[in-house]
Formats: sequence, C-alpha cells, structure tokens
Amino acid sequence: MSIAAAELGYTVGAISQQMQALQHEAGAALFIKDGRKLLLSDAGHLLLKHAFGILEAEERTDQALGDLSDGISSTVRVGVFGSSALMCVSPAITELAREDPYIRVVLQEIDPEAAVEAVASGLVDLALCLEYSGLPVSGGPSLTQQSLVTEPLLVVAPVGFPQQGVVHTESGFRLGELGEEREWLLPPERSLFGRAARRVVADTTSGFVKIHVVTDTALALGLSSAGHGLTIATQSMLDFNRSPIQTLFASSLERTMVLLAKSASLQRPSASRVHQALVSAGRNFSEGARNLGAL
Repeated sequence: MSIAAAELGYTVGAISQQMQALQHEAGAALFIKDGRKLLLSDAGHLLLKHAFGILEAEERTDQALGDLSDGISSTVRVGVFGSSALMCVSPAITELAREDPYIRVVLQEIDPEAAVEAVASGLVDLALCLEYSGLPVSGGPSLTQQSLVTEPLLVVAPVGFPQQGVVHTESGFRLGELGEEREWLLPPERSLFGRAARRVVADTTSGFVKIHVVTDTALALGLSSAGHGLTIATQSMLDFNRSPIQTLFASSLERTMVLLAKSASLQRPSASRVHQALVSAGRNFSEGARNLGAL
C-alpha cells in the first residue's frame, strides 16, 4: 500500500480506507493478507478483470456528456411523408450538414394522419403532417404546431381537357356540363385529404358524380393523365409528378404542411436547431413558389 500511496500522492491511511470502501461496495473480500503484503482474492481478480472496462466506460460517458453540452453527436428523429421529404426535409438536412454537422437527423416515414400520435408517444422528436381548410390538426397542449407551406387544392385533368368544360362564376370556378360528365379519382373518404377533396368536388359540380377511390397520389395523377378522370392535387404534388397533366383551376380550399413537436423536446438545442432548419426550408419553398407564380 505504501508504494501505491506514494505513486498516487495519498497517505497509506487514505489508501486503506479506499480499499475498505471498495470491498464494502463489492460485498465481497477483495484482498487476502500474506504477511505484510496483500494478495487479490478470487473476487478481487474478477473485479480487476472488469475494472479497466468500467473506467473506460466512465471516461466515454463523461466525454459524451461534455460533447453534448457543446452540441456534438446529437440525434434527432423526424417523421416525414412523401412530398414533405422533398419540399422541406431535404433542404433542411443539407443546411444542417453544412452548418451543424454534429446533428444526426434520422428520418422515419409515417402517415401524416399518424403524426400527432408519433410525436406524443416519442416515436419521433418532430413530425410533418397536413391539415386542410376546415380540417385542422389537433395536437393538444403538450405539442407545438408551426405552419410551413400552404397551397390551394387544384382541380386537374388530362391534357387536352376542353376549356369550355370550366365555367367562371362570381363565387369562383365550376365545371360546366362537359366537366360534369367526367369521373373523379379521389382518396378514401376516411382520410382528411379524401374529405377535403370531396368538398372541392361538391363546390365545383352539381348532382351525382362517379368516384374511383385511389389512395396513392402518383397513381391518381397517372390515371388522370391517361384520361380516366379528374383529380385533386397541389402544385407541389404536380412538381414531383412526371405524368403530363393539366390544371383547370384552384379551389378555395387549401392544404397546409404543419411541423409538430413536443414543447419539452424543443428544450434540446439539437431538436430546436432541426426545427429551425425545417421552418426555414418551408419559408424558402413558399417564397420560391410565390416568385414562380409572379412570373
């Protein structure tokens, strides 16, 4: 013990107290007296075998906690869906990789209508979802909601649809007799998009219309492009679609992309920074869309 005390700069008594405390914590005898020397017991040898790993783990933990205070190696999970990934998430990740490379963003594809539950349950830290005119998102008091991009719902048709099939009235555009002869390709009525789309149809037609239920937006646009009916979309949907399609008119209803987060989660600097990048990306997208519309 005297050699250990000299190397560590402690008194022999302090070393003895530390050894006794270590044995008490271990709940087993760690040392065997051999005259004036001490030998390791079986328990002592076992502890020694794992001691270096314990010390290294403690050092790594201290380093990680220190790094975290500096914003290093933080992971933020983001729930995304189709067009949101291209509109906001991709530019946000590009910005973060350039300006805050210590933040690791992990994407989880989720149904927009499951976003509230995904954030509330902790499956993701942030999530993008959708709301429509008259059909708002309700996240509850523990969640924050930030509107990112708002777009009108468009009535679209195959290229070559006769313009005389559209009638301009004081309250907006409607489909004339030629338009009302066409069938519709709409999402399921149980979904928010499906309910909003049917409101557009009700506002722009009169009487009975035949509806084909199509869940996938790309499929609905493809079928419409092939001449199998009219459908509802937004400009961002059309921008990410390769099918040739014709926009007839914009309805009075709108779709808004909303960013959800737990208020408590935003106390993490990393989550707050990702939130900021997504808001910035949404603002840039909206400004770009307005500029294109003004040309």
